[in-house]
Amino acid sequence: MGSSSFFETEYVNEDLNEFEIIVYRVGDISFAINILKVKEVIHRGSITATPNRHRYVSGTVQFRDEAVPVIELHRVLALEDSLSTGDEKMMVVEVNGQAMVLAVDGVVGIYNINWALVHNTDELSAGLEYLATGYVKMDNETVQFLDYEKIIMEIHDERLDTGLTEKVMYVEERSNQHIVLIEDSVMMLRSIEDFLRASGYTNVTTFKNGQDALTYLLEGDHSNCGLLVTDLEMPGITGHQLTNELRRNSVHQDLPILLFSAMVSENVRERNEQVGVTQQVQKPDVSQLVSVMDEQLHIRPSVL
Repeated sequence: MGSSSFFETEYVNEDLNEFEIIVYRVGDISFAINILKVKEVIHRGSITATPNRHRYVSGTVQFRDEAVPVIELHRVLALEDSLSTGDEKMMVVEVNGQAMVLAVDGVVGIYNINWALVHNTDELSAGLEYLATGYVKMDNETVQFLDYEKIIMEIHDERLDTGLTEKVMYVEERSNQHIVLIEDSVMMLRSIEDFLRASGYTNVTTFKNGQDALTYLLEGDHSNCGLLVTDLEMPGITGHQLTNELRRNSVHQDLPILLFSAMVSENVRERNEQVGVTQQVQKPDVSQLVSVMDEQLHIRPSVL
């Protein structure tokens, strides 16, 4: 599988709310993905069919000695296959620690974007809002951010395990803590919340974006909030900017803030320290998330 280009994804923007995105096309619709998730972009090549594959998957390709599933976004979006133009690409991406290839009709380019310009899908009326986490207007065109976590979970036909495990058990003491949880993927948000509640963290307030959470924490009397868990990239403001704003507020200066994100790099770690993130936990390890929450809230270890 030959490479046509490679992205060294460095998170170096000075603005806490800026990221680089890759804009691509599926049919006549434009989509975007954070460049931090993209390992490589190549021309569409041969695909090895695999038995019993999900309807979204056409087979696998070899990438760095690993068989990576190819997800046909036409199928995800319930669109008819386009006639070949020669511009078709495969984007090798990593989402929540899982490598996959997104088959697309073409790559438009790489752009800097401020997440303040990304709108919630509640305002979207294109018929695909159930598959998107947000959208942005670029040159009078709507560019959507797909819910890649939802796509992965649908392919594997799974949600995060909400049962009691050997590592995490229900602990009554956890119910005394008020937790704020922010995650822009609706399916991931529900799965995390279900797991937290199953472990005993039953007092959870959830948000799909950081701006609503920030307003909630700053405008109301929520000094009883014991801990905040936030995603990194979200419509409106990022987890880093949210943290930065909360650290400026005397009520929440010492609030434990956990960044629950699969984006792990030296630059992200440096930014975590700069804005005051208490600790980062790599998504989707929700068992580890509960363990870190227990540690921050001085709750006894949840081990059998």
